[in-house]
Amino acid sequence: MKIFLTGVEGALGSELIKHLSGHQILAPLENELDLRNFPKVVDLMRDFRPEVVCHLAAISDVDGCEKDKVLADAVNVQGTYAVATGANLTGAKIVYISTNYVFEGNHADPYYEWDQTSPVNEYGRTKLQGEVVIRSLTHRYFIVRTSWLFGRKSKTFASRLIETSPKPKEAKVIIDQYGCFTYTKDLSALLARLLTTDYFGVYHLANRGKASWYDFLRHAQQQMRFDTLITPVKLRDLKLSARRPVDAELGSRCYQAIFGESMRNWQEALDDFIKSLC
Repeated sequence: MKIFLTGVEGALGSELIKHLSGHQILAPLENELDLRNFPKVVDLMRDFRPEVVCHLAAISDVDGCEKDKVLADAVNVQGTYAVATGANLTGAKIVYISTNYVFEGNHADPYYEWDQTSPVNEYGRTKLQGEVVIRSLTHRYFIVRTSWLFGRKSKTFASRLIETSPKPKEAKVIIDQYGCFTYTKDLSALLARLLTTDYFGVYHLANRGKASWYDFLRHAQQQMRFDTLITPVKLRDLKLSARRPVDAELGSRCYQAIFGESMRNWQEALDDFIKSLC
């Protein structure tokens, strides 16, 4: 199978490519392909003629998107338009990675695949617009919403702290924002399985269980026994540029209905990640 992959240098892309051995893969690096260059993206895809497109590349810096809305729109929306156009021209399936930030995050119940979207920041807005682009240009799509990735190369503060050595003396960690954590190793395995099917649609894929960033790092500390003083802070006290969904737990029904299974809980996945570092 011929697979075109964007975002191979990221945390998820570097894991996913491990699951795609045996396939013919074109995975341009960030400095080799600017997603804002529509003609170059489309020409490259037309020449390669992929059967599957995995579009993972995006600007995921939430506060960065708020500060530079033009760049966020250019990459997350217009870049997705270029990739979706290429997929449409070649008749390829497309896997698009989206986020729980497409939801407002204002209630305690999980958000399922069919729930109403209402982003509260530019990152969520541009990723939702990317979903709209995918739906409008293609019919053979997998829109996969996930959240709070951790694993090797992850840019999230908590994941980087776990990998850092030596550890800092103190870390201020949000205690009042809730969601699902997702191990890149687990998610990439499911994506590799999903893209071989024709079960197109929207999926929510994250490790089971709702927790805060404070819960996450406290669990890691108990397993790793490092001495960092983990100080709980409230979201509003950090005065971040972008508003965050306070409670945006993803509920997964579609993948479970098709395959009869769900992802393992986040504690077990985190334990596995910690063991891999040893």
